[in-house]
Amino acid sequence: MEQLKKIIEADDETLLIEHLNQTQYESYILTEMLLYSYETRSTNCYIHLLAQKDVDTSILNKKTINKNNIK
Repeated sequence: MEQLKKIIEADDETLLIEHLNQTQYESYILTEMLLYSYETRSTNCYIHLLAQKDVDTSILNKKTINKNNIK
């Protein structure tokens, strides 16, 4: 998972695609990486992960709602 984080930090979509083709991750890990790419502003990786069928995108709704409720 550390290697995946480094790829996301570099925002290298091509490397992300290659890595995901070689390594099978559980859905919850891909969902965590979606949130991580959102938080690190890794746009290319974020968009790619957002399009993955195994990723639970509802976590982004929770993140946005919690962020908007902070006073």
